[in-house]
Amino acid sequence: MIKRITCRVREYQKELFFESQKQWSRLHSVKGFIGQLGGWRYDPNLTACVFAFWETRKDYDLFMEKTHDEIFFDSAQGSTYSSIEVQLYEGFGSALNSAGEMSDLIRQSQYIRVTVGQGEEDKKENSDNTQEATWNSGRAAAQGLIGGTYAFSQQEVNQFLVLTGWKDEISYRKNLESDFSLTSAEEPLKDFVEIKTEGMHVENAWRVLKKSGL
Repeated sequence: MIKRITCRVREYQKELFFESQKQWSRLHSVKGFIGQLGGWRYDPNLTACVFAFWETRKDYDLFMEKTHDEIFFDSAQGSTYSSIEVQLYEGFGSALNSAGEMSDLIRQSQYIRVTVGQGEEDKKENSDNTQEATWNSGRAAAQGLIGGTYAFSQQEVNQFLVLTGWKDEISYRKNLESDFSLTSAEEPLKDFVEIKTEGMHVENAWRVLKKSGL
């Protein structure tokens, strides 16, 4: 499961938000947690985006019930942004075949690119199948691509997310000119009526990895 958190931050709140986000390092020992990363989105507004990865929805729900509020209130993060949006995505697939490979994406990525599409019900299965074929054939050809994953929203009907992790932004830019590019990976989204994209450098201070041995 993927949790996508988007926070609009005012300029005077930026440093406070940055510091409060670091408090989520406590996630590393929570059952079912795989990892978390995020950064500042490239857009005219000051927007922080964070992505948390969980093994199952049950693990996530238990975390929300027992642990989330304690970390949230201890960090005082509620006073560091002007608005927040949370989306949950499940049923994802990719060339990443295990939680260990997903951890590599979280551990190694220095740049992430996200595309969100909104479309019709009859496009969902075709998009899923095409994504799988695209990643399996193109992963090795894309220089600097750590990995990618995709999922469907549990709140918005037929909303579709593609997330890729890169060695750096230069690798991503070079990849746009290669035979396998993010354009290819997003091909299934061409039938979707609404598409939004975002790119960001990963804030290393916000990166959280699952504690070894858990």
